Amino acid sequence: MSDLPGPSLLSLALSVVGVAALLAAWIVLRRAGRVPSRDGPLAHVEDTRGLLSGIVDDAADAILLLDSEARIRLWNRGAEETFGYSAAEAVGQAYDLLLPPGAGLEESLTGEFAAAGTVRDLRTQRRRKDGEILEVSLTRSRVRGGGTGASGSVEILRDVTRQRELERELIRTEKMAAVGKIASKVVHEIRNPLGSINLNVDLLLDGIGDGESPEEREAREILQTIKRETRRLSQITEEYLQFSRMPQPTGKEEDLNAVLLELADFLRPELRRSGIRLVLNLDDRKPKVACDSRLLRQVILNLIRNAMDVVPVQSGQVSIVSVSERDGARIEIDDNGTGIPPEVQARIFEPFFTTKQEGTGLGLAVVRQIVEEHNGTISCQSIPGKGTTFRIWLPRGSGSGSGRAGAR
Repeated sequence: MSDLPGPSLLSLALSVVGVAALLAAWIVLRRAGRVPSRDGPLAHVEDTRGLLSGIVDDAADAILLLDSEARIRLWNRGAEETFGYSAAEAVGQAYDLLLPPGAGLEESLTGEFAAAGTVRDLRTQRRRKDGEILEVSLTRSRVRGGGTGASGSVEILRDVTRQRELERELIRTEKMAAVGKIASKVVHEIRNPLGSINLNVDLLLDGIGDGESPEEREAREILQTIKRETRRLSQITEEYLQFSRMPQPTGKEEDLNAVLLELADFLRPELRRSGIRLVLNLDDRKPKVACDSRLLRQVILNLIRNAMDVVPVQSGQVSIVSVSERDGARIEIDDNGTGIPPEVQARIFEPFFTTKQEGTGLGLAVVRQIVEEHNGTISCQSIPGKGTTFRIWLPRGSGSGSGRAGAR
């Protein structure tokens, strides 16, 4: 057990984290004419300690008191709400309780803290009881237990997960806007020369005709290769142009199942030729969503084509699921392919990020952009070696514009 004297260290710890709050409370009481007299309750140490304890316990941030063995000795209400553990569950446990799986204590909480006795606003991660990983801002200060020399520390943790998500979203939006402008300019510079090359290749092919001499056959093969590559470049420029000029969705109410059935009928022959089984599991309640059916087909088609590239030959399976919800509908595209590694999964929606040899890295970026233009959300869950599921949520009401739906 720890050699830390509980009452004396608790008093010091509460003083460290509560002095500002106590002063604020005193000012409020004074303005209200309710400041106790010199011999009133605040004149007594126990009452002061009680007031500080109440301030700490009611703080919105998680406040922990750790002993010299890094065991939790104080766990306020803010910590209960942030991490999901009750005080009875947390007090007495090792601090490792909050560390993400496989993670050790940060270097600044060992070296820097040992030298300076304080660490301020460290951005790091901690784990909730339910396993969710939170982004937190951490401040830790050393406290000493009276004349014994025993020491512990007070730690304040603020959940900044949502703030970090907003920061990342802002950076992503700014990056996509900049990339869109660049892409638009590049496309306009490339399209005209490509058109000229294509036209001249066609003229040369017409000039060669159906000649069967070795020279003519070789020239025809070279020209056909040039034509094929210019066609591929033209497709890439069209993707860039689409990315930079995303059309606004109409927001018309559509029968989601009808859109999915029509697309399934279109894809089924191609999937059958590849030996891939298509499974439909559509909600009988016939969910309605506000969407541009043309853009929604493009989203689903892109996700299914990606799945076709990774499912096993002759035993591959792709599933399309629709689920009606209170305020919208959910679409799931599931496959039994190779899955996506975690480090790749974190970047799949980034513009120009691709793992394909001939990919542009714009497919999923456009998918996400279309979904968000519908005020919807898209997420990906993947297990390497087992498969991947993309989940799209779309609202019932008018979905046009650039607003964002809440995370689901």
